[in-house]
Order: sequence, then C-alpha cells, then structure tokens
Amino acid sequence: MHGVSHLQEVVSSVSGSYSRNILWRSSEALIVRLQALSRGFLIRQKLEARQRYLVSQTPAVIVIQVRTLLTVRAEQAASQSVMRTRLRSRL
Repeated sequence: MHGVSHLQEVVSSVSGSYSRNILWRSSEALIVRLQALSRGFLIRQKLEARQRYLVSQTPAVIVIQVRTLLTVRAEQAASQSVMRTRLRSRL
C-alpha cells in the first residue's frame, strides 16, 4: 500500500505544479500590465516632485540671472570706459 500512497503524492504534486504553471501563464499579461502601471505611477511621482522643486527654485534662479546680467553689463560699461579713455589719450 505504501507504493500507492507515494504514487498518489507524486501525481498530486505534479498536478498542483502544472496547475500553478497554467495559472501563472494565464496571469502573465495581467502581471506585466500591473508592473507597467506601477512603474508609470512611480515615474509620475518623481516627475511631479522634480517639477515642484524646480518651481520652488524659480525665484532664486531669477535673482542669479539678474545679478549675472547686471555684472556683465557693469563689466561691459567699465570696458567701454577704458577704451574711451585710451582713445582720448591718443588724440
């Protein structure tokens, strides 16, 4: 009788394994879709966080750009002043 019991266990195990395999294969498209949706959700969250950060930094960026522009203009004016002085001294 021991052999029959062992045989039934093996058949049951193989049948269960086969059933799980079929179940996974039939669910594969659903699992792939779920992964894609999850990844998309996470990417959108990261993008929104990055956009919030960039928007929050806009005032600082404007200050830096204005200061840079004013510095460049001051340097240009000083350079032009030096050139005018040199031209006058040659005359």
